[in-house]
Amino acid sequence: MPASTSRSISVPSAPICSPAYPAGLTLRWVTDLPSLATLEPVWDALLERCDTVSPFMRWDWNWNWALVNQDFFQPAVCVAEENGHVVGIAPLTIGHEQKGSRRKLTQLGFMAGLGEAQGERLNLLVPTERINEIAPVLLSRLEDLDHQWDAVRLNRIPAESATLHHLTQAIQRITRDTSAGVLNSTACRYLQMPFDTWEDFKASRSTNWRRKSRTLRRDLETLHQVSFHHGAIAPTGEDVAEALFRLHRAQFGKDASLFISPRALRFHRKLIPKWLAAGKTEMCYLMADQRIVAIVQIIRERSETYAFQTGRDTTFGDTAVGTAAFAWAVEHAFAIGARSIDFLAGDFEYKRRWTQDTRTVLDLEGYAPSSWRARLFLSLRWLSRRFKDPLPAPVITSPPDEA
Repeated sequence: MPASTSRSISVPSAPICSPAYPAGLTLRWVTDLPSLATLEPVWDALLERCDTVSPFMRWDWNWNWALVNQDFFQPAVCVAEENGHVVGIAPLTIGHEQKGSRRKLTQLGFMAGLGEAQGERLNLLVPTERINEIAPVLLSRLEDLDHQWDAVRLNRIPAESATLHHLTQAIQRITRDTSAGVLNSTACRYLQMPFDTWEDFKASRSTNWRRKSRTLRRDLETLHQVSFHHGAIAPTGEDVAEALFRLHRAQFGKDASLFISPRALRFHRKLIPKWLAAGKTEMCYLMADQRIVAIVQIIRERSETYAFQTGRDTTFGDTAVGTAAFAWAVEHAFAIGARSIDFLAGDFEYKRRWTQDTRTVLDLEGYAPSSWRARLFLSLRWLSRRFKDPLPAPVITSPPDEA
């Protein structure tokens, strides 16, 4: 069944109240964009009280995600209210991926955790001090979505979050599978910088590290006339966000990264200028020969910074401009007040040279017990793993009697 905005999620239309809920607590479902838009005034204020606060959970990210993915995903957001005030949000969605082996499965997951323009460090929006009280109530309503999804996939949940236990229990309950839970565990390099100045930070590194850093920057500046910049518009007038897309494509290839897919580009072209103007994101880049040759996008969240996307001109030669751009981004992050940097998923040498410390995010999954698509997918995946010979991605077609 192709996904579209015409597909309707079936949920209770009236607020839900139960004697089992805390006094004064009611729940309601949000399943369309106009209703989702009404949550804007309360979303970020509630997020500030949560144990997971990341830029990828902000209203801007989730709202724009819903807009660019609306032809394949529909909001399935459960909202908890207490005496008229929003005290919890489960920012869920139901729909279809467009690529990968799960593309024929209708999936239930976090907004910004599926589709394109995916984020990191996602979670429920529940005040930290009320997680054990409100999270189970929110998740108890997942039964309202029975028979409307084939697989549940909750991506990039911080392993240290107090909601993890409740999310795992909920998945096991709705899938009737006590083995459902963690599919992937991903370590993200994490650099803490508890120093007063950049010079203090450099002094904390090894002599060899400092020597290599000085040599690289000196050689780039003197031998290749590389200059270091940050901002939205390059001295030549080039839009730096567009330079990021160009250089990311040059480094990774147009089909290797969802970051530069047409749908994701629509998302980032709208969000990046807004966040640049607000100081929530920064573009750190290197120039040579009147062009940008390497760039790193960092996203700010209070005193924490995320190294989000990179790109470099592979025709510039073997000059380590990518390494230098990353170092420049770390230096600039510190200069604007960051005291930690999350290098996000993916373990590469340019991240390892900065820190050995990590923090972990988890992907949780489970499958609907009544879904033939889920059973077929799991059978094909088991065969692929059993014989250790990659099989083609499962192609699931509807039986003759199903539209």
